[in-house]
Amino acid sequence: AASYQGVLDALTGIGAATGETARAAAVIAEIEAHLAAVQERIAGLPAPGVLILTGGGREIYAGSDSTYLGDLVRVLG
Repeated sequence: AASYQGVLDALTGIGAATGETARAAAVIAEIEAHLAAVQERIAGLPAPGVLILTGGGREIYAGSDSTYLGDLVRVLG
């Protein structure tokens, strides 16, 4: 998934494909509750500059706002 919403959509799809729609919905609700809690804690704070690096060894990748992690940073503000 390339975005936060894409992750939630994928979880919904996996739940539907496996007959576990209620479980997928519960996982999504838990993720969204965690997100809301973080958003509440940081409300009113200035947005920091963020650099996202992932990988290991010689393979290091920078995340932009067109990646899942970059989109999550955007969602968090």
